Amino acid sequence: MDSIIEQIYENSVRLPGKTALTGQGQSVTYQELWNRAEAFAGELKKTARIRKGSRILLEEGEDLIGSVVAYLGIQLAEAVAVPVEYRISESSLGYVVERVKPLLVLSRDKITELLQASRESVGKGTKKRTFPGADQDSDIIFTTGTTGQPECILHTFGSMKATVENLIDLADMEEGDKYLLTAPFNLAFGLRRLLTSLYLGATAVLMKSLFPLNEFYGAILQHRITYLVLIPSQLSVLLRGDREKLDVCIRQMRAVQVGSNAMVERDREEFLKRYPDTSLYYIYGSTETGCILGYDCHSRQKGTGCLGIPAKNAAVFLIDEKGEKVESPETYGFIAARGAMNMKGYYRKKALTEAMLRDGMALSRDIGYFDGEGYFYFVSRVGDVINVGTHKVIPQEIENAALEIPGVRECVCTAQKDARFGQVPKLVVVLDNEYSCSIQDILIHLSEKLESYKVPQSIEVAEEIPKTIQGKVLRRRLR
Repeated sequence: MDSIIEQIYENSVRLPGKTALTGQGQSVTYQELWNRAEAFAGELKKTARIRKGSRILLEEGEDLIGSVVAYLGIQLAEAVAVPVEYRISESSLGYVVERVKPLLVLSRDKITELLQASRESVGKGTKKRTFPGADQDSDIIFTTGTTGQPECILHTFGSMKATVENLIDLADMEEGDKYLLTAPFNLAFGLRRLLTSLYLGATAVLMKSLFPLNEFYGAILQHRITYLVLIPSQLSVLLRGDREKLDVCIRQMRAVQVGSNAMVERDREEFLKRYPDTSLYYIYGSTETGCILGYDCHSRQKGTGCLGIPAKNAAVFLIDEKGEKVESPETYGFIAARGAMNMKGYYRKKALTEAMLRDGMALSRDIGYFDGEGYFYFVSRVGDVINVGTHKVIPQEIENAALEIPGVRECVCTAQKDARFGQVPKLVVVLDNEYSCSIQDILIHLSEKLESYKVPQSIEVAEEIPKTIQGKVLRRRLR
């Protein structure tokens, strides 16, 4: 079996009456989902002359289940799905169209039109079915653009399947679970978890947002969610919200999975203390490499920045600045991975692909190290390291120290130009109004915890930290 879409078909035969997706007042079984996707694929082929590899841009709609049907229909047509965000701006849409040059642009309205037109064909699919091969192009997924313009990453049916298998391996995802997933599903994090649930034959509850929280908590209790998937900023919001409601919800769950960005150490420690019987999985990966590292934070209580051990389909290692493999524990290098889950390349960017994908090895801009047990740790991204004279300062060390202060709710450390040292640390903080905390208090604490050259030369108080929709900090806006 070469693709996720073929496994979903097998699930429609094996589990025809089981609920595949539910949310927003509607549900579909695996058989209904398959029939609707097959009918949508047929309607697509009437709309345009679709060939293998035709690129079809898909805007995430208000109707989440309808959006999933459309996505699967594109894959059944053996086209390349290019999912984009809900209510994408004209400028962003123009950028995507220019980069990808799609055969079709399926807006929210167009998807609704095709879904309605395909209703008469639901359940009348051909008995002779063919499925795409592992090497065929399947998805172009855009990065969040934290370091500049978003890049478009080309994946195959095989690489998407390998990533799903890695997630199952690393995060103990099972068919019997009920997953709660929140949009967006156009980005790698949400899309891969959604596809994993469908690949397993599990049930996924889809929601547009974490908010309003009462509806979020209500969905967990109503559907008896056993497995919750979050990004780190969502976990932070929940831990600082209504403790009684969160306790009731989390204690009915088997597991919580966190990924897409670094987890705040304070949040990890609080979760482990409050919920000793609920597994907390942290998963590391990228749009380029898929999910490659992870671990259960309860079973292995590791230190700050732990990313976990490699997944079944991933060979993970470190590369030094000379391109050589790092052999010694506790030695910094660039995180790299080799395996079936890696991207095919940066779409229509040959030079960048050749620079970052060498002999099947995908390089990253993340600096890390591994310990004596083979667990990998994140240190920093290349562009985030602050060069203070001859010293290299890791901003996460300063951030973690600042977050020890009860009055600091969030913070980001960036580089500030300096005539004497070239760069010095600058700290931007969001304060918690429940505590009395001044800039002087922060400086005193950091001076006691850090070497003098690591102490920020300026501290700014902000209302909020700029982030992407996935909760990744936009550091470039703070420099």
